[in-house]
Parts: sequence; C-alpha cells; structure tokens
Amino acid sequence: MKEELTVDEYLQILRDKIVKLLYFNSISEKELSLALDKNSSYINKITRGKSNPSMTEFLNICSYFNINPSDFFDPDNKNPIMISEMTEKLKKLNEKDLKLIDLTIDRMLE
Repeated sequence: MKEELTVDEYLQILRDKIVKLLYFNSISEKELSLALDKNSSYINKITRGKSNPSMTEFLNICSYFNINPSDFFDPDNKNPIMISEMTEKLKKLNEKDLKLIDLTIDRMLE
C-alpha cells in the first residue's frame, strides 16, 4: 500500500513545484506575484516556507501555468505544463491515431 504524504511534505512539493515552474518558464517570483494581484514578495514567501497560499490562490497558480491541480502534486509528472498541453491535443485525435501514439510511446519506453 502506498504511504500517504504528510501536510508538510505536500507543502514542500508545492514550494518545489512552484520554483521549477518559474525556472522552466523564465518567470520571476515577483512577476508571478504581480500576475496574481499580490504583493511583489508573495511568491517568495511561499517558496521560502514563510507562508502558504490559500486554496483559491493555489488554484490561481495552477490556472496561471495551465496545470490541473491534481497534476501539480503528481511526483511522477516532471513537466506538468507540457503534459497538460499534450493531453488537450490527444483529446482531439481519432482512435487510430491514438493507437499509433500509444505504440510509439511503448517503443520509446523499451
């Protein structure tokens, strides 16, 4: 059985994920803070563990990066933005093309 994470572990994942998203998208903590209509040090306080976002602000952060909240905490999802974008594209494909992509992925994982 999979061991459940503690609240502190989830908060650390949240901080780490925000830092990675900022880095990979070349966005500063200040830029994200201002985009969320917050004080310029808002995200910095979160990433340093000095404060935690409300649920509404967490959802706003997910929305800003176009990430599903459940994907945000998936430790196996190293690139949630790209996965989310690809998922939206996959939804538009027919069954034949999806099978081809599935075979390609299987081959790549061998």
